Amino acid sequence: MAANRPGRRPLCRTFMLAVLPLLLTGCWDRKELNDLAIISGSGLDKQPDSSAIEVSAQIIAPRQVTGGKEKGGQPSSGGDPTLARIAKGRTIADALSRMQEQLPRRLFWGHSKVLVIGEELARNGDIRNCLDFMARHPKTRLNAYVIIKKGKAAELLATVPPLEMTSSEVIRELAISHVGVKTTIRDVLEDMSSVREASLIPWVEDSAWLSDGQSKNRGFRLNGAAVIKRGRMVLYLDDSRVRGMMWLRNEIHHPTITVSPKGSNGYISMLQLTARTRLVPAIKDGRWRMDVNVFTEDDILENTTDLVLGTPRFLGVVERTAERDIASRIEGALHAVQQEANADVIGFAEAFERKYPREWERSKRHWDELFPKVETRVHVEAKVRRPGLSTSPQGKPKEDWVE
Repeated sequence: MAANRPGRRPLCRTFMLAVLPLLLTGCWDRKELNDLAIISGSGLDKQPDSSAIEVSAQIIAPRQVTGGKEKGGQPSSGGDPTLARIAKGRTIADALSRMQEQLPRRLFWGHSKVLVIGEELARNGDIRNCLDFMARHPKTRLNAYVIIKKGKAAELLATVPPLEMTSSEVIRELAISHVGVKTTIRDVLEDMSSVREASLIPWVEDSAWLSDGQSKNRGFRLNGAAVIKRGRMVLYLDDSRVRGMMWLRNEIHHPTITVSPKGSNGYISMLQLTARTRLVPAIKDGRWRMDVNVFTEDDILENTTDLVLGTPRFLGVVERTAERDIASRIEGALHAVQQEANADVIGFAEAFERKYPREWERSKRHWDELFPKVETRVHVEAKVRRPGLSTSPQGKPKEDWVE
């Protein structure tokens, strides 16, 4: 049996105590909050007949947000909660290095909520080159929302909205409320790297908020979407066709549907409770077909017609009218992306690939020729679950009711 060596154990402990502190990182790379210029939103613009790119940043003004004090200990008199900075360069990174020269704090991307792309850049530039920086920079957020601004992106970032603290926060709230399509930087990167090379991005325009009848506070609103193919905008979709596109992409959430049943005077508004869209691809005898199956359940919100909705046959009339309205929107969206833009922003390619992997492998290189020729059939089933607390038209004499 070997003899114990009591002197070896203290030596090991001493060695460990000497080496372990070398492995501790400490705070050598810390970044203090008061040394950072926090970006809440960024914008990209392209000047006509120029290769330079213009980068704008919406930066949180900490003095206004935290209620700081001015010199002499007096509270700061209200000012804009953000400040906008603009710089030009040959690339985004080049422009940002020039912007950094204007700021005493280090630019920080960790809280950026939105990327705004100007109309000129979307139509005549290449969005893929712009997103290359976003994909490579370690501090950018790939879940930031992407929008296209009619006019210049810098104008939106300089806007102070009437309700939220920043215009970037307004865009984020509009995106998560599902009033239009919702697209992030990650979504666009995935779309552009797929065989489709097409993406759908929300479109934002200026709007006016009446204040005192003489002056107007400028705001903005979602108004349609832009179809992007191979990095460039190829088509604008208005609200009606965007709504049809949202049905196709199974992204519709609690819309209000207003219809006018045939033979009645007035309108009926319904609130959608549930909605499901299923794409069913088929390849037969060399023909590619897509069945779009839509099912929706609705409640009656308002009835300005003379129909008594407690009558089953009138409920059937309302349901058939709603089905035709939804199908019309979907068919309008299909015609736009298939025939006008030839851009698969719906996801037909993925549906065919999942069901027919062998045929897809042979045909995917010719998807641009195949997509406009895909035969589409739209099937809509709408059900009214509740006609409301009152089934008869309110505010109208009984002799005018149609039962």
